[in-house]
Amino acid sequence: MSINWLQRWDSSQPVFTPILPQDSFENAEDATVDLAEFCQISLAEAQVLSAFCGIRQRRGDLYLNRFAEEADLDMPALELCTGMQGLLEKGFVQLFPANSLERPDVVCLSASAESALKFNRRDVLPSAPKDPLKYLVLQAYVKSVCFRNQLMPLEDWEFYCHEFLKSAFSEPFSRIAASKVDASEQPLAVFFALLDHVECHSYPLKLVARLFCKHPIDIAAFRNSVYMESQPLIKAGLVCVESITNSDYLLRFTASNPSPVEKRYTKHQDFSESVQSPTLKIEHKRLPAKTLFLDPAAAETLNDLKRLTRKSAFARFKKKMLEAGESPGLTVLLYGPPGTGKTETVKQWARETGRDLVLFDVAQQRDKWYGQSEKNLDLVFTDYQELLKSQPHAPILLFNEADAVFQQRDSFDGNLMATENAMQTILLQHLEQFHGILIATTNRPYAMDSAFERRFLYKIELGIPPVPVREKILHHFFPDLPKSTRESLAKDCIFTGADLASFKKRLLVKQLLNPQTPFMLADFQNFIQTRGQAMAPSARVGFRH
Repeated sequence: MSINWLQRWDSSQPVFTPILPQDSFENAEDATVDLAEFCQISLAEAQVLSAFCGIRQRRGDLYLNRFAEEADLDMPALELCTGMQGLLEKGFVQLFPANSLERPDVVCLSASAESALKFNRRDVLPSAPKDPLKYLVLQAYVKSVCFRNQLMPLEDWEFYCHEFLKSAFSEPFSRIAASKVDASEQPLAVFFALLDHVECHSYPLKLVARLFCKHPIDIAAFRNSVYMESQPLIKAGLVCVESITNSDYLLRFTASNPSPVEKRYTKHQDFSESVQSPTLKIEHKRLPAKTLFLDPAAAETLNDLKRLTRKSAFARFKKKMLEAGESPGLTVLLYGPPGTGKTETVKQWARETGRDLVLFDVAQQRDKWYGQSEKNLDLVFTDYQELLKSQPHAPILLFNEADAVFQQRDSFDGNLMATENAMQTILLQHLEQFHGILIATTNRPYAMDSAFERRFLYKIELGIPPVPVREKILHHFFPDLPKSTRESLAKDCIFTGADLASFKKRLLVKQLLNPQTPFMLADFQNFIQTRGQAMAPSARVGFRH
């Protein structure tokens, strides 16, 4: 057994301290035994966990299907696979699913396991679900993860699925057992059912064909059966084609009782608690009209895009993109300092074009559970795609404060890096095949990863309003101010429409207390300075060059 990655456990200090070169083989084995006893896991699981902790600080993602190569463990393949499965089932290792050939499943240490090992706290050690049914499904899910990452041969997966269906009496697995499909099709049905039940997303046809077919002729026949809708699971209503991208079909297990998209998130998503909808849908009729004052160049571009997204024009746009072999989606990034009207611009865009707004506030959707943030992000696009099918006109999907997830990759350490990279992988995949209208806003475009820049068809800066626009804003909020005063304030003070709205609210409060309170230039100037908005007129927020 190699000791290159082993760590020593010592009850008098944090659990893991690096083994020194002079440490003996016996000391390494003792450390593994102590780790197994502390974590209440098997020796095989302790060996895998020790190796995993040794390489978890490396930069970049750690892929499940290459873990054995990275860890350099002298263990039988079956024992290594069993050890990793046990750690996944008991919650010591967290999985970040990815459904592409280029990005297989990524693994990292779970938050509870890291806390327990770092601070010698047995009370926070992770554990498998107590509910026997949930644990049975979790075991099956972990097996499916190992299978799709080529850690389990197809024959073993098929045998396991047939045994699993004998004990799985709950939906959706009972529906598979009760269906009239041939037993040879059941392992594929169980694979899709687990994927939808736990991860809640579809899977590319080309990956499924590679997993379940051994010969190129079989792969071609399987793909053709999906195209012709003659595949037995599709005919039986167990699997459906969720969507068709430029490069592939996306397949998904069919819900037993299809429900409106608003009820989608009440279904069982994981083994802890149900997930609430990560988006907020706002009808365009409920958006109040507001006057916006923008830079003329930005306003001109936005007006062109509004005309493009009017119902008849956008239908022509989609047809033109499809004919050119491009994704029929419009992606726009609005960037600039706070208070310049980015979010309100999108709301008025939706109101004027008669499109509902689907709001996803990225910064507010970070979840306390490991892996749930990624699910939230994936569910946003699932939600949106179902809305596209159920509504005659595509709503606008708004990513507010998008820099929270579009930020530069590999700028984090440990588990946080894995979380961010996994979220960005999901986002990049969806942006590549996006249908509809997506608008993102950010105050920090310089923090965004360059990989996302080409995904936006338009990037529009809503900067600090120039002097003529600031004068118009003053006239809008304070029409009684003399023109000379407006011109002087617009020239000497740097402010936005949000600043003026806030100042006017304060003035209205004062006037409620004292109706004789006038507009005071000194009060206005002091307010702008305390708001921290007195920046140089030449200050600019933009992309890296």
